[in-house]
Amino acid sequence: MKAFLSIILLFAFGLGVWGNTPTPEQIAEWKDAAANGDPAAQFNLGFVYTNGHSVLEDYAIAYAWWNIASANGEATAKLSKADLAEKMTKEQIAEAQKLSREMVEANPKLLDSISVIETETEEGLSLGEIWEHIKKKLLPLLQAS
Repeated sequence: MKAFLSIILLFAFGLGVWGNTPTPEQIAEWKDAAANGDPAAQFNLGFVYTNGHSVLEDYAIAYAWWNIASANGEATAKLSKADLAEKMTKEQIAEAQKLSREMVEANPKLLDSISVIETETEEGLSLGEIWEHIKKKLLPLLQAS
């Protein structure tokens, strides 16, 4: 029942249209919005990567987008991520979680608020901890310039 509900929610809220495959232009718009912390766009990207709609199917990228969207308060992303995790090995999930952290480190604007990104241990890494990690890497580079 949980999987069925998630599928219904994916179609109802994920794409915003019933049965239409997103165009490359829509995906580009979602990527821009997602990069600026839009959880709905992040959710949509997770959906297209899960199903290979207009992009290559990639569970790790889908999971990473849903992990970030979930951290931004997108409740449907949390359900979708849990359903997707059932199709993945523990190693794949750990890699996807690592990918989501790397994405946030590369672009902190992915998180629109103080959020938590899940880690391999099912604990969390706060935005503050992520920011401290980024400062340790970036400040020396900025000071050298």
